[in-house]
Amino acid sequence: MKNKKILSYSLVLVLLFVYFICMFFIPFYEGGVHLLRATLLQWQTFNAGMVALIAAVITAAVAIKSDKAAWERHYDAIERELKATRLLLNLPLRSIIEYINYCIDEILNYYVVIDKFDKEKKEKSKEIMIRNIEQMEKPKDHEKIFTDFIKLSSGREEKVESILTGILYEINIFMSHLHLMKRIEENRFIREKTRLKHTIAMGLIVKQMASDLLPYANTYVNNSRSVRETFTDKKIYKTLISTHIENKNINIDEDFPSDIETMAEGLFRDLHRG
Repeated sequence: MKNKKILSYSLVLVLLFVYFICMFFIPFYEGGVHLLRATLLQWQTFNAGMVALIAAVITAAVAIKSDKAAWERHYDAIERELKATRLLLNLPLRSIIEYINYCIDEILNYYVVIDKFDKEKKEKSKEIMIRNIEQMEKPKDHEKIFTDFIKLSSGREEKVESILTGILYEINIFMSHLHLMKRIEENRFIREKTRLKHTIAMGLIVKQMASDLLPYANTYVNNSRSVRETFTDKKIYKTLISTHIENKNINIDEDFPSDIETMAEGLFRDLHRG
């Protein structure tokens, strides 16, 4: 682009140089002032056009330079706002991770008792889980901050935009699943266990997406290439749920971590398909 600009300027200067040589220098050199005046009179229409052309070129050059300066100021303003918004990602990401961890722990507390207690105790455990989750402060302001970042970025940070879009999509579905838990029929035991595992898998995907973005949100430097998309590795979800189980020191099905891994793989595939 820079080379094309230099070539254009050089071509204009050469044409102007040739014009002044032919129109002024040669007539004056060969015949003095009389020949110069006669040449100018003979070519006055052409000269008038050249003056208009030169004026138009100068006007266009000034306008282009002015527009470029205005665009650079606009671009710099967007970059500064984008960096500021990037720093605002930190708090909602941490809030989402904390909320997901809490919800998963509450779901696990309920999951381990649903096949051990009678209907009354099971219902009581379910009410405790739902009440505790509802009392937990939900992530707030994340939708506006994430949306503002995506709008400001406009393709500059495609990887980050993609992850934020995925978080917005999945966390809304995750919260919908939490809301629907109270409606699961008691006689649909297998369906209930599957729904709980599916909700946990979805929560882990959201949690890992947010975790991948935290280092990026903690720096003022534009370094989106350093974002590690570890949430794309389905094996990580088996490790994550195993860690939750170990931290709570609970006994659970041996196949439970593998089930979460398989469900997470399906959810991740659906996310990219959507």
